[in-house]
Amino acid sequence: MSNAPNMAKNTPRTSDGAHASRGFPGPWWLPILAVYTPVVAYLFRPVQHTGDGAAYTLQALHGPILDRAVHGGWLVPLSPWTRALAALGINPSAATNAASVLAMGAALLLMAALAAELVREAGDGRRGDALLAPTVALCSVAVWDAALFAEIYGPLAALCLGAVFTLRRGAVLGAASLLFLTWATHPGSLALLPGLAVLGTPPGRTRSTGWAFSFAVALSVLWVFTIGVGEWLGPRGLMAPGADVSTWHALQRAWRLLARDLGGASLPLLAGAAIAWTRRTSAELQWLKGCGVLLLGTILVLDRFSDNPAALPLLLLCCPLAALAPAGLRELAPRGARAGAALLVLLMVLGVTEAATREDAVVRAAARNHENRASRCEEPTPDEVRWRERMLLDLACDH
Repeated sequence: MSNAPNMAKNTPRTSDGAHASRGFPGPWWLPILAVYTPVVAYLFRPVQHTGDGAAYTLQALHGPILDRAVHGGWLVPLSPWTRALAALGINPSAATNAASVLAMGAALLLMAALAAELVREAGDGRRGDALLAPTVALCSVAVWDAALFAEIYGPLAALCLGAVFTLRRGAVLGAASLLFLTWATHPGSLALLPGLAVLGTPPGRTRSTGWAFSFAVALSVLWVFTIGVGEWLGPRGLMAPGADVSTWHALQRAWRLLARDLGGASLPLLAGAAIAWTRRTSAELQWLKGCGVLLLGTILVLDRFSDNPAALPLLLLCCPLAALAPAGLRELAPRGARAGAALLVLLMVLGVTEAATREDAVVRAAARNHENRASRCEEPTPDEVRWRERMLLDLACDH
């Protein structure tokens, strides 16, 4: 009996450690955009519904470019983007929200590419299985919310996915730049770097990963001294007051994102993790370990404030495990495999529809509240108005 199939599964990497097929997989990933684009177009509103989103939009349009420098990795490029579109007559909230749309779209494509790579390394999957990873992500209201409104954590997740993607290809300068931007976007993402290193370092790539992290550290030190240590540690920085999330609470929040936000749509992700733990190939175990280290970084450091979706990068970086689930279905008898595949498709359709429906209620409420605030611009603002409402009111009344 020929050993060709086994040899194909264990074909070594090329001499430079890269996979034989580079970059994004073929146009099979277009269904992701075919779902994402029309739903975004339907849900999109040029308004904000959080105080942070309103503050970021006002800064991008009017404020000093290095105000809130602790998030400068995203807010610094957001300023020229917003001001350029405003010069063309585009609403500033539409501009900042459009940037979030593009960031989440990039995150979904990167996720599909990483999932395809994981499936290929596992050895018994099919290229189309990778589509399940971004589909599971689109079953989350938190993902749609990060895509449709100005925030930090959606772009942060995209940068983390990009860092893993480039690390796995040995692109030292590209990976260093993305690692630096994750840190410059949110200093708490320092706690995610060990997990990113685990996910982004295939066998034989430890040296290039070391160089990438060294360059990223050098860029980060330069950034801190450029903006000033006080700005980095100050009221909006690492020493920001008001942290109200304990480690135990952060773990509960991460679980609720999986069990309550994703709900039934989390089954492929959980099944993929179980398959990876059972089969224990090097690629699958590497992804499981990386997700475990990311979970620790999230609950110990990144998730410190209850009004921030800080577990979002963790969710998106773990979603590639869902791509392992279809291979498990194919191990069943043909009739059971077909029934399981049909149920999986139905579950994903219901999950995406449910998440989009719930997000539709959010965006409609945000639009109504924006119109109500705009109608009260001539009224004096009471001194006791909370910061969140003051920011949203300032944005609604900005002319």
